Amino acid sequence: MGRDRWLLLALPLLLALPVETAQATSRAAESAETEEAPAAPAQPAVRRPAPRPAAPRPAPAAVPRPPQPAPQPVVNVPPCFPRLLLPPSGRDAKPEILGTMDPVARANYMQAIHLLHCETGRDVEALALLKDGAKVGFRPSIRALGSRIIDDPAVLGDEAAAYLKIFTKEANAGSASAANLVGVMMDGGIGTKADPAGAGKFYRAAAADGSQRALEWLTYASATGRGTRADRAGAQRFHARLERDRGVRAARDIVVALELGGEGKRDEAGARFWADALRSLDKDGDAKVAVELEKAWQNGTDTKADLDILAVAKRYNGIEARYQIALRQLAGAGEAQRSAALADLRSAALAGHAGAAQTLAAMMVASGADGTIATQVSDTLRLAVNTGNPGAMLAFANQIYFADTAMPKLWLAAQYMRRAAEAGLPEAQHRLGLLLMDGLGVEPDRALAIGWLTKARDAGYPLSKQVLDHLGLADGH
Repeated sequence: MGRDRWLLLALPLLLALPVETAQATSRAAESAETEEAPAAPAQPAVRRPAPRPAAPRPAPAAVPRPPQPAPQPVVNVPPCFPRLLLPPSGRDAKPEILGTMDPVARANYMQAIHLLHCETGRDVEALALLKDGAKVGFRPSIRALGSRIIDDPAVLGDEAAAYLKIFTKEANAGSASAANLVGVMMDGGIGTKADPAGAGKFYRAAAADGSQRALEWLTYASATGRGTRADRAGAQRFHARLERDRGVRAARDIVVALELGGEGKRDEAGARFWADALRSLDKDGDAKVAVELEKAWQNGTDTKADLDILAVAKRYNGIEARYQIALRQLAGAGEAQRSAALADLRSAALAGHAGAAQTLAAMMVASGADGTIATQVSDTLRLAVNTGNPGAMLAFANQIYFADTAMPKLWLAAQYMRRAAEAGLPEAQHRLGLLLMDGLGVEPDRALAIGWLTKARDAGYPLSKQVLDHLGLADGH
């Protein structure tokens, strides 16, 4: 009993012991967490040296720059000034291009081009400026002067030989424009004896630089044997490098020269070859050859050789050649010649030849009872009127005006007459002036009538001069 009593009394103490211990342990941990850590012992202060001021850095050495070109002055180019003729500037303004950097030569060149293209009546002054530039080797001046020499070989006058030496010097220094010019002068005998072979050497130098003019001359010379042996293959190689327009012109000139024997010998086979080449470049190539052949005939005399030229021109469908040959055939007495002349006249009239149309109209009037010719001519003239042939329009106007009727259609005649006059036919201008003076088919207008009569007189129509003289208007006023 006693022992149990003591157990009962000790039991609560035994049960409470772990709780108190845990609580104490917990309180101790909490206390440890809340207490401040002990302060570290103070360290003695360390005196740091003051920073030294940074030494000044030396400035970087200046990098030498290449010399800059002086700024080009602004040039106010007038609208009339051809910009393609401006000399190179900036990086392109190099001695090998300009020949010299002389600013005076450049200024003279600009002034000369201005005078030539923007003003009238100052060509002499402009040429003097170009000559001054050429003397010091300014190549744009040489090029511009060269174009003037080509148009007028007498430009240099008595100084031609001296300038030829200057141009030769520049050509030997590599100037293509100077080489071209030397070729022109040597080929044409300007300032020296004509020397096509020597000219060819300079033209070849210019062609190596791509000069189209030089290539054109070399094409012609190789094809015709001018100054060298004829070489069709070589001519073809030069011709292939030409621009189209120059290629057409070169082929045309070759055909004319070979047909006429311009370089000493005719070559019909060669002419046919180059005529085919010309047709491949230009569908109107034959007509251009015919025009040149007709010019050759007009510059000659009425001989058998000239008639042969017309026959050649007719083969190339020359309109003027057909007309001229027809006139000669009409002078013959044979019926075959008359028929051939009628065919040529009809062909020329339909192609726009005014003289052929007027000749046909005269034939129609002269034929009288020959209805076949009258019908053929009338039909041809109607077609020619539709194509704008002024001779045909004049013929119709005259036919209406002189019609054997009580009331001719003068207004219609005046219309055709005006169209023919505006096309430049002097006879039509004269007749229109008379219609306006008298008010036939048009409202009368004296001032306009005098104007048309004056145009006809200035074109060489003699009747207009007589009318104006009769009116006391010798000066047309």
